[in-house]
Amino acid sequence: MAGERFTVVRPDDLLVLDVELVNLVVDGGRLARADRSRPAHLLVHLPPQHVLEASIGVGEVPPRPLPAFVAGPSRLVLTLAEGVEEIEFSVEGILTWWPPGRLNSQTVPRSFTPDDPGDPTTIGGLPVTAIEFPARLLICHENDARWWHRTRPFTADGRTEVWHTQLVPVEGPPAELRLRAFGLRRGRPARPWSLPTEAQLEDVLFLVNTDEIPPPVQGPVLEAAARLGIDQNLAWQLIVEAWQAGSYRPQPLYTERFMLTPLGASVRMRGQWDYPDVRHDVDAFVRLLQELGVPNPAVEHYHHVTGLGRDQYVRVVERGRLHTGHRAAITEIRERVFDTDEKGWPVAVLVRRRFITVQEPEVRYGGRDLPFASLRITDTVTPPLASDTDEREPFWIRLDSGKDHFFTVIGTDSRGGQVTFTLPAVFVPASAPLPDPVYRDGPEERRTRPLGNQVVALADDGGASTSFPVRNMTFDLPDAAALTMERAAILVPAIEELTGEAAERTVTYLQAYVDDGLDHAASGAFLALADGVPLNLGADQVGGLASPAATLNTISSRGGVLPDALATADTFTEDQLAAVFAGAKLLGSVPLAKVLAAVTTPLDATAFPSQQQLTEEMRTRLAAAKEPSLPVPILRTTRVPDGTELQYLWKPALRSIDLAGLGRLDLDRAWLLLDARMLRGTGGTVTTTVTGTLRAFAIEFAGVARAEFDELTFASRPGVKPDVSARGVELTFQGELDFVNELQNLLPKDCFGAGSLVDVTPEGVRAGYALAVPSAQVGVFNLQNLVVSAVLTIPFGDEPTRLRFALSERHSPFVLTIMAFGGGGFFALEVGTEGVVSVEGALEFGGSVALDLGVASGGVYLMGGVYFRWTDGAAKVTGYVRCGGYLSVLGIVSVSVEFYLALEYEKRTIEGRRISVVRGVGSVTLSVRVLFFSKTVTLSLEKSFEGSPGDPTFEECVEPADWDAYCLAFA
Repeated sequence: MAGERFTVVRPDDLLVLDVELVNLVVDGGRLARADRSRPAHLLVHLPPQHVLEASIGVGEVPPRPLPAFVAGPSRLVLTLAEGVEEIEFSVEGILTWWPPGRLNSQTVPRSFTPDDPGDPTTIGGLPVTAIEFPARLLICHENDARWWHRTRPFTADGRTEVWHTQLVPVEGPPAELRLRAFGLRRGRPARPWSLPTEAQLEDVLFLVNTDEIPPPVQGPVLEAAARLGIDQNLAWQLIVEAWQAGSYRPQPLYTERFMLTPLGASVRMRGQWDYPDVRHDVDAFVRLLQELGVPNPAVEHYHHVTGLGRDQYVRVVERGRLHTGHRAAITEIRERVFDTDEKGWPVAVLVRRRFITVQEPEVRYGGRDLPFASLRITDTVTPPLASDTDEREPFWIRLDSGKDHFFTVIGTDSRGGQVTFTLPAVFVPASAPLPDPVYRDGPEERRTRPLGNQVVALADDGGASTSFPVRNMTFDLPDAAALTMERAAILVPAIEELTGEAAERTVTYLQAYVDDGLDHAASGAFLALADGVPLNLGADQVGGLASPAATLNTISSRGGVLPDALATADTFTEDQLAAVFAGAKLLGSVPLAKVLAAVTTPLDATAFPSQQQLTEEMRTRLAAAKEPSLPVPILRTTRVPDGTELQYLWKPALRSIDLAGLGRLDLDRAWLLLDARMLRGTGGTVTTTVTGTLRAFAIEFAGVARAEFDELTFASRPGVKPDVSARGVELTFQGELDFVNELQNLLPKDCFGAGSLVDVTPEGVRAGYALAVPSAQVGVFNLQNLVVSAVLTIPFGDEPTRLRFALSERHSPFVLTIMAFGGGGFFALEVGTEGVVSVEGALEFGGSVALDLGVASGGVYLMGGVYFRWTDGAAKVTGYVRCGGYLSVLGIVSVSVEFYLALEYEKRTIEGRRISVVRGVGSVTLSVRVLFFSKTVTLSLEKSFEGSPGDPTFEECVEPADWDAYCLAFA
């Protein structure tokens, strides 16, 4: 009778089977076909073949009770072979499945459509073979295998074995047999402690049972890209370049032993798959694959050993990678071991271990945003991992202790140098999204790793100019999952020498370098300093010639440490230079930025001499001619036998400018060379040598004087007084003072050369001459005490450069006599780059006549003088006249009379208006002496005249009509 079901129970060997008849009826002692035109089947239902037990971690105490989960029943489908119409209706008859040709074991077709999508065990209304092992996974054997077992109980030495049926090949000796997964029993509660997990079983089902994956079609790809907002051309290019899944061929599960029993299965089976990797370095590609529904299974190895339904050893390996790009796999093993429970009773429990194996120890990188050309991991297997991680999401690799695991990594930079450091890592399963959010979680030390001042070439030219000791490096994962350097704390020798501090400097890559390499700028700039470093070679270091104050915030391979504007551009406008050198001074007070000429010819790498080219010969050539120039200063360090030497070299192009004080700095033929070196010896001693040279320049002082210099040099060397020298100086007076040029033949040809006045003080340098003109006497003409002096003052501070010219001095005037007439005076003129500072002078003149007649003697005299001074915009003139006479008669009577008149003129500012003030002082003194009696009488008068701030102006005094008539009269 069709559809009849009965149970076979045999206590001797614990046989328990449920048998269901399809197109078979019981006919006496036989099972016969009910309809000979249709297939006849025996459906053999077996008890559950697998018990899924919870596991414990290493060192944990097993709980009681221990959670477990029993699989559903399994079913074998046996079909009567063609020509066989009946079989014996007995236990032995039903169990006679061997040899083939009588009852054949049926397998599931490779391509099938189940009647119910939620139940893959029924096809075309007929049940199919469905062995649930492990729990939830439905498998069947391939056609090259059959079931073999004893039909009767087998007893030996008084023991009867449990009934079992074993999968064996149809022909030939026992060998590895193939199994195929074809479905999952769904709808059961998830068990977080199960292994394999449901996601892993999904992978196994796909890897074993799927057909070849066809390549993507352009239409759906472009539609998916549009939905995601991804550029369609980029999307299709990524798919075409990276698609590899179409080359995959499904691989079965292999079994060495597959045995079914009433107590559960005893199995040794394994699976190994090599599914192609898909790219993870482009976020758009990962999202596109997910949108297209392209599977990306993670499982690559599965090994399962079970005895009588209880797991003995389970090993699942899932492929993935570390966030560094190293291909890796996470392995979970559950192995049954003997232990004791919380009461001390012996138990056999499953102990789980998870660890990660780095399958690709070395990865090479091609971008410029990471200084390492490759990273090699030396410890490729981790200790047991913490068990509280999600296997299908990116996670930080932590150990059972809860602490991060640190891989030992050897990084090789672009010059082949190697550094060793430790690095925690994020494991990214193959099917997981990008690890960006997870990577930025947790303590900062995960991303910032100490390198212990190991030297790393941070740019790809491999030269010493790009290599620095690195304290620590912070890594990042941008929108694409490619490891980059976010920042680094490095030691910059040039800055150490400059500041005298061995402080770390935080740097980041310049985006222009990342995009285009070192050739994006002539300087080869590649790093940006987070905090700029002030460069201030003070005037006391370069003799007031130039104090190149600037902020250093960029590191270049050819120019060393530079301001950003100079490091990242190839031409420089005058405004750009002014912004860089704001506050810097030339000759004490002239803004350096104003005299720097624009660089209009684009610079290239040849504008920066290499370390080997920085020789004394090159410095001599730079100092000898205007060309070539170094428009961008070089600040570099180099190793020398005695220590480390900092080199600062600069030869900018200059231009002439008008000074604020109506003067002019003539630099049309000039060039400036600054050469500073700082040697830090191995014993910590610091030796600084600075040379500053300004050649072929001239200073015009407010139209009254012009000083021309062939060379002005300042040299500072350790242990020696600074040496200031000027060569080829010519001083020419102009305008109202051109008469002084007549004395040119008396001046030395090199006013500031050897033997001249050179005075170096902490305030600055004074250099010049004081020439005493020999006394000249020709007949009744006599000139004495005439001194011609000129002193140039170059301060070390912010004061302006000044020139003082003098004919004698107030405290030591010259003397001129002609017969009975005589006088003297002095003159001094001080001008600076800001204009005329002061003009001062004085002249005295007069005559004296004496008479002696014997009984009477006497004389008369007349003297006059004038003193003038102009300073700070105020003028003052003072003059006097003094005359008198005396008479003495026989020494008894003496009479003397003196008249004195002094006038003083000055200009004052009252209520914002300039007014003139004249003040006069006059006195008459009469003195009479008769014998012992004397009397002196003085009469004096003082009077001042000054203009009133309220006096009408010219405009107020003249009517417009009168002014027009006046202008027409002289037109």
